[in-house]
Amino acid sequence: MPALCGAWSLSGKSIEDCLPEPQRQAIRRNLPDANEPLVEKIRGPLWLVACQGHVAQHQEAVAAMEGLIAAETPVSLSSILGKKREQGDWEPRFDGHYILVWADAARRRLSLFRDPTGGFRLYYVQIGDLLLFSASAKALAAHDAVGRRLNSSVAEERVLAGLSHWGNETLWEGIREVLPGYCLEASPKNLRHRWYWGELLQGVEGRPEDLAPELAARVRQAVRASIGSDGRVAVALSGGIDSSAIAALAAKEVGAGNVEAFTYEFSGPDYVSEAHFAAQTCRHLGIKKHHILQISQENHLNDGLEMFWRSEDFINRWKQYPPKLARVLRQRGFSKFLTGDGIGSRMGWFEDLSDVMPWIPWRDKALRYWRVTQNHLEHGFDWLDYVHPGLTPPYRFLHLLAMGVLRAHGLIIKPLFPSGIGDAACRVLDSSRVRDAMQEIRHLPLARQLQHLSFIHLSSSIDTSRTEGVYRELGVLRVSPFFFPSCLALTHFPYKPKPFLWSSSRRMRPGKELLISAMRHLLPEDILYRPKLWIQASAPSSWLIRENDWIARRTLSSRLLPPFYENNERFIFPGTFRRGYLIALGLWHRMFMERSLGSKPPTWDDLSDEPRAAASAPGR
Repeated sequence: MPALCGAWSLSGKSIEDCLPEPQRQAIRRNLPDANEPLVEKIRGPLWLVACQGHVAQHQEAVAAMEGLIAAETPVSLSSILGKKREQGDWEPRFDGHYILVWADAARRRLSLFRDPTGGFRLYYVQIGDLLLFSASAKALAAHDAVGRRLNSSVAEERVLAGLSHWGNETLWEGIREVLPGYCLEASPKNLRHRWYWGELLQGVEGRPEDLAPELAARVRQAVRASIGSDGRVAVALSGGIDSSAIAALAAKEVGAGNVEAFTYEFSGPDYVSEAHFAAQTCRHLGIKKHHILQISQENHLNDGLEMFWRSEDFINRWKQYPPKLARVLRQRGFSKFLTGDGIGSRMGWFEDLSDVMPWIPWRDKALRYWRVTQNHLEHGFDWLDYVHPGLTPPYRFLHLLAMGVLRAHGLIIKPLFPSGIGDAACRVLDSSRVRDAMQEIRHLPLARQLQHLSFIHLSSSIDTSRTEGVYRELGVLRVSPFFFPSCLALTHFPYKPKPFLWSSSRRMRPGKELLISAMRHLLPEDILYRPKLWIQASAPSSWLIRENDWIARRTLSSRLLPPFYENNERFIFPGTFRRGYLIALGLWHRMFMERSLGSKPPTWDDLSDEPRAAASAPGR
């Protein structure tokens, strides 16, 4: 996570009185290693630590940021301070991936902003009249009054669903996060956490033949703003249509000779490489510099541990390639790279579900087939897409979310989970977190409630916006132009009116149909229409099974709160992905709750009860 943290005295007292020097130093020691010198500012009620060049000040007002604001005309922190001076209620709404802190000691106001893409985390905790905030939860946990305790309610939900969709609590008891697209406002009287991007989360109206050129124009502008004044561009290229489209638009901007493509592949015998598709894209576009990163199982295991540590979240358990890719990019002289993530989502399914739900009789009985998909037949009922897209069961990350919202509307009574874990689901859905989250969005119709909760908890497109902070910590910015706010209406949400119910276009994820049409003159048909092998995107399945077993022997011995370990069979056997959540939670608990923190990633020996056991790790 980036090295940004600070504190604010809600009462207006000097921060030096509220947060003594030893506590400030303890927080700083747990910040991740920065690639740039840090600046520390103490001004009245404010304490702030940020990277040099990422802070600006004017009289009593201070602004700091991390990430990238993508604009054709560069946006400086000084200009942001000027806007806030002229218009006190002005709020930053830019393309890019960033978090921003604004404080004015004279007005006794503090605002913490997180852009809608949510790539950079921003945590906070209130201790009496003291507000601590940081891009790293580890840093906040270093304060004596915060400490390290597991939030058992969030942990139970995460074991069931992988992600949390209710409120802004985290796995760290007492620590909350500013959600994507939200602002935390601190005044002498209270804290207010609110969505500040208006009507951003919805599609547009129009005909696909008119919308496709509009999508191409918006994405090209986003690519141009992302590149800025750079003469060279790095692109993460898998050879699918999404990343190939970004490579094509980047080549249009700076010329194919100034684009370098980076592709990773695994060395396992059961892995089906897609690198030849990336090579085909490079040949077609005239990109001469194509780098293929080979990842062994030992790399996968060790880099995965570093990734886990730097992201502070177990949802990134299977994304082991960022540390290696970041270092290669740095060696090649790049400070950022572009990806094709962010187009296509499950937002259309939410609308289809809302359309069909009132017409299903005896829903608690009729929808029992959803339980089966939570066992081992995750895609066993995908054929229902040809009957009505809203009848297909929810994707595993969205299952508990859909249950909670439908239950709040009285459309179902019992959570549709396999036998043995329904009680755990009920505990989550009966919690105050669910009631408070639904109260906040009570003014929205059913479909938009589902879309809003999914979007702000980063489950609408699971491969998007979970690694930006890790890359930044390693000295590289990861940029996803498709996911910029200016593009979302066309790349992430379904247009209206929708295609015919039984057409192939209706079964495509939002943005895909428009992208194929927009890129038809730039990319070969093999790339436009090829099916993506998603199961190959993380690692060979044999690696994941062996690693899960190996990690389980070192983490499931942790004395974690029930029901996760006392009755873990209820969670392990219903599905391999849930078993993965349980094992990943155990590893997270061992790493962040049981061992001492610091600024350096641990080794497997550091985490194991049996240090010598690391020698028998998979891949060695």
